[in-house]
Amino acid sequence: MIEIVSFDGTTFRPSPERFEAGTPNISGAIGLKAAIDYVNNIGWETIHKKESLLLDHANESLGKNPSIKLVGTAENKVPVVSFTIDSAHPHDIATILDTKGIAVRAGHHCTQPLMKRLGLSATTRASLSFYNTIDEINQLTEALKEISALFES
Repeated sequence: MIEIVSFDGTTFRPSPERFEAGTPNISGAIGLKAAIDYVNNIGWETIHKKESLLLDHANESLGKNPSIKLVGTAENKVPVVSFTIDSAHPHDIATILDTKGIAVRAGHHCTQPLMKRLGLSATTRASLSFYNTIDEINQLTEALKEISALFES
């Protein structure tokens, strides 16, 4: 932004350079490269297989609970499971799961037109990735059974 700074005066760089103030995000670029190397070392195919396995297990496990309504079960989708539970608000579900150490998101997920079309105000969403485990999905399933029972009574 600055060309020269002194006690006698300041001169600014010409546009557009003058609007690019501050130090570039060097650490961000270094971190991005490390993340790309990490993922490439694991392999995209390996990651895809693991995430598909996790998604299939989550859909199967959660689908066994009649109180849970899965939202968005298209083929070849990303490993995200959105759902509702009868009589329980998604924010309440997320809060209870949080007390059990299970991280999910709740809300409209920036898809308000879709939520309106589906007749929903919000869903709870579990986002899965290759670092998750089958055991974690089983923990989520068990916690949701407890929540279902809590809201049915």
